[in-house]
Amino acid sequence: MSILFSASVMCADFTDLKNQLKKLEEIGIHRLHYDIMDGIFVPNITLGIDMIRDITKVCSLPIDVHLMVTEPANFLEMLIKYKIDSISFHVESNPNEAFRMVDWLHDHNIKAGIAISPITPVSQIELILGRVDIITVMTVDPGFAGQHFIPVVLKKIDALRKIREENNFKYTIMVDGSVNLKTIPEIMTHSPDILILGNSGLFGDSEGLEAAYKKILTLPEVKTSL
Repeated sequence: MSILFSASVMCADFTDLKNQLKKLEEIGIHRLHYDIMDGIFVPNITLGIDMIRDITKVCSLPIDVHLMVTEPANFLEMLIKYKIDSISFHVESNPNEAFRMVDWLHDHNIKAGIAISPITPVSQIELILGRVDIITVMTVDPGFAGQHFIPVVLKKIDALRKIREENNFKYTIMVDGSVNLKTIPEIMTHSPDILILGNSGLFGDSEGLEAAYKKILTLPEVKTSL
């Protein structure tokens, strides 16, 4: 499988969001990553649900919603009215509802994902791996853009790939947090499926989105995986 790239909407310039979304499609970004935070599970509040409606009017890229909230089940009904490809939630937020939420999402034809914070071991989600479509490995503590990369977390990717291969599971492995020119070479040695680009990897480049993405695509570790 070729490596795919997703752009984190929370890192975009909201004064120029329409043009940036169109540019992301133009340069070949594969997906959009949409973070929703409640200020409780993480100490930050970001994007609202209804903004997805406006994004889908100007951009056709698949949208992956990442819920960093204390009660993810409360958001599902509101989200399914929009064109969303997947919804991921943190198993740390409400583990007792994890299986029910995965089944509910599948019943509504939405891919179900689990996100795990850096401190959470793979063993904590092993029982649900055969039911989910996406695993998001956080390489920074969730809540804010621009945090320091935590390289020790990357060994979770190896564990997840091993479990996937041994059990013929089908989930996709995403990496989220400080994914940029400096960290991508190390990340790629663990063979993830999707890299999420935020401020340091895409939107924060003074030369613009196209130049930033070209720099990433020309990394030797990326070129061999396209």
